[in-house]
Amino acid sequence: MATFDMRQYAEAGARSRLIELVAEADRIRRAFPGIETGGADELRGKGVARQQGTAAPRGKRRTMTAAERQAVSARMKGYWATRRDGKAPTPTRQEPASEATAKPGAVKRGARKGGRKKR
Repeated sequence: MATFDMRQYAEAGARSRLIELVAEADRIRRAFPGIETGGADELRGKGVARQQGTAAPRGKRRTMTAAERQAVSARMKGYWATRRDGKAPTPTRQEPASEATAKPGAVKRGARKGGRKKR
């Protein structure tokens, strides 16, 4: 019966992977010579780290003026009035082409066997 040391195999695999990573890092440094000039904060896109337990600053949301709200209200009232009156056609789903008008060699798509969608 063959005996082997799992740790020995894991160490050999880790050593070869480390050699691959060092070679890849060298290729990246050659492709992008100035990549190591910035620190870790620059790579993350952060200038200053936040203090522990403080919330992230939220951007100030610009509020609409009364005139802007009134303009939006008038636009939406007109939109819904035309929809209600039936003047503006509502988008409908196009019917699929019948088999007679379908392109030759076209595959008919339908329900899958078992009635389930493919994941």
